[in-house]
Amino acid sequence: MQVNWEKIKPALWGAVGGGIVLAIIGFAWGGWVTG
Repeated sequence: MQVNWEKIKPALWGAVGGGIVLAIIGFAWGGWVTG
């Protein structure tokens, strides 16, 4: 099976970046706590 990384990489980085930004916003403004 051939994986087309040229198309997958941008989506993967977008998902990773989006998740990080969402986490930062959640902790900063949402008042999320760990534990």
